[in-house]
Amino acid sequence: MLDRSMFIKPRNALEGERSSAQPSIPEHLYRACPSCKAAVLSQDLRANLMVCPLCGYHMRMDASRRVKMLLDPGSFEEFDAKKYAGQRVVIGSVTDGY
Repeated sequence: MLDRSMFIKPRNALEGERSSAQPSIPEHLYRACPSCKAAVLSQDLRANLMVCPLCGYHMRMDASRRVKMLLDPGSFEEFDAKKYAGQRVVIGSVTDGY
């Protein structure tokens, strides 16, 4: 009976090992567009306000980047920067009622 291994070309020692792993591309250089699956330079995305130049897909943007994009430089002053969503806001006491 024929065996599948009979049809595989033997590897030469100079050719090296076969690698099925995809090459990793650093996130800070390129980002993959979820819509068109194209690798887009991160620098081009930032210049285009996080919109894919190939298909027009709008990528996610964090709040600080969106504020910098929308407002004029120097016109926004953040207050209570040390607060975070996990802190409780206390208004009056529990026994005061409504």
